[in-house]
Amino acid sequence: MSGPSTSHGKAMQETTVSVGSTVVSNSSSEVFNTHSLGSCIAITAYDYNARTGGVLRFMLPDYNLSPPKAINQPTVFADAGIPLLFQKLSALQAERRHVKAFVADGVSEITGSDMFNIGERN
Repeated sequence: MSGPSTSHGKAMQETTVSVGSTVVSNSSSEVFNTHSLGSCIAITAYDYNARTGGVLRFMLPDYNLSPPKAINQPTVFADAGIPLLFQKLSALQAERRHVKAFVADGVSEITGSDMFNIGERN
């Protein structure tokens, strides 16, 4: 059995990004992961100059669907979570002009009558 993963002799710290959350780091030994996106969307962003990156995993496209929830957990929503992701990256010296972002999209996995059309709207 092997020991913990390493990067250049450092033990790797693995952080799971749950639904409706965002994480950022400038540690070369931290790895982010997320599982089973479903209709959620994950956005990863990385500034190669600042060596700072982050992940946002949002569930809904628009905070107007639930303004009270948006106040307590803005990262559930794309329109509130994306600016927050970039604010957190900026706090770690990332510059928006240097950030490369990638999107892993969810799917519309409900068949039949999905009155919210969440996967499609995301």
